Amino acid sequence: MKNRLYQIYAVTVCIVLMIPAVGMMFWPTNETTENTPMVEKPSFIVDGSPNTNWLADWGAWFENHYAFRQHLITANSLLYTELFNTSPVEKVLPGQDDWLFYRETLADYTGENLLSERELFNIVHNLKLMQWSAETQGASFMVTVCPNKSTIYPEKMDSGYIAGSRKNLDLFAEAMEANGIPYTDLSSVLTDNKEEMIYYQRDSHWSQTGALFGYTQLMNSLGLAPKEYTATGSAVHKGDLDEMLLPKAWHEEQEDDYSGNFTYQSSTEDNMEEFIHTSNPQGQGTLLMFRDSFGTNIIPYLADTWAQAYFSRLVPYNLVQIQSLKPNTVIVERGERRIRSFEESAPVMIMPGLSKINAVETGETLRAEMVKQGDFVRIHGQVPVKDPNDEFYLQISDTSENLTQTVPVFYTVDGNRNNGFDVYLLKNQINSNDRIEIVKTNQDTAVSYAVRIAEGEEK
Repeated sequence: MKNRLYQIYAVTVCIVLMIPAVGMMFWPTNETTENTPMVEKPSFIVDGSPNTNWLADWGAWFENHYAFRQHLITANSLLYTELFNTSPVEKVLPGQDDWLFYRETLADYTGENLLSERELFNIVHNLKLMQWSAETQGASFMVTVCPNKSTIYPEKMDSGYIAGSRKNLDLFAEAMEANGIPYTDLSSVLTDNKEEMIYYQRDSHWSQTGALFGYTQLMNSLGLAPKEYTATGSAVHKGDLDEMLLPKAWHEEQEDDYSGNFTYQSSTEDNMEEFIHTSNPQGQGTLLMFRDSFGTNIIPYLADTWAQAYFSRLVPYNLVQIQSLKPNTVIVERGERRIRSFEESAPVMIMPGLSKINAVETGETLRAEMVKQGDFVRIHGQVPVKDPNDEFYLQISDTSENLTQTVPVFYTVDGNRNNGFDVYLLKNQINSNDRIEIVKTNQDTAVSYAVRIAEGEEK
């Protein structure tokens, strides 16, 4: 009898374990709620050669597509959150009173991994170049950062985490003010009105109401009159964090709904699209806004204010569009958790031409990559930073060295914390036989490094 029970138990366990795999033939999981793309089914042959990673690729594909995946994730998450107030989903951080936070923002909250002096120097330098591009083409320029939810609602964070006394958002705001970069600080107005539903309880972003307060503050900073809005109804919101944690048992959140008098000129009315064009005959002027996911809820207010508005999530930023779209205003918006993105890569823009810099040759050679992209070539590589205030320029000379171009470059830091440069040039600005140098200046000294270029695949 005892052996019989063991057999029944073993068979039952095997059947249960087989359900996700066998069920894929009938009920595969073909959608995700984790803000990541679905893994494609691997092939035995890749680019004409055997796929040596096929087994690992197949494992990743199975993990993404097995039957009842979202139901099983939900059941597992309910067990962890109800019993232990912890999350088995890496990106989700449970807080107090059923609030959820994005785990990536934890270091911002605790004040860890603060921006270095060099990183702030990079960010200021890069934004000032963007400011130059906008203003020399007749547009006003504004930068704004949407605070993390934990910055506005620290009391809802798990008490086991201690808020830092200094945060990257503080350092960023101080750097903007000290260097004359137009900046809209949203922290104060959102904190002052936090009794309203400024952020969703189970989403990482601000609500429509929070975005309305942000819109009003942004307009005031631009010296423009904000429109007044009243709620026209209510809407149900599904939180991104809630979907990751409980894809089959997410909570409905009610919020006020606001509407404007604008029309989408794009092929879709989805505010998560990479590029959106709106128009409003009753609005005035033209807006170009570079934004991330936080910009989604502020789009309706801005689209209702400007006669023509363009909203781009595309990276790199394309400031060449200023020439054709002719905006009166250029806004650059980022979430607090993405402040470092301002030093990740260069935007596409026409760089200012500078006078030749006479520098002492170091005899050292730096490596860089050049990639053709449409009408431009992108040149990027690493640079030797020894002082936080080191400045770098790209200098291009023809074979006779009678003609030299000098342009500033954007400063970058990669995932390995290596300092680098990044710049886009028009194809006609550089020839294959040109001599390329990186010039480093600091106060009254200037030294140059030869650059060995490797050509990357054209995009």
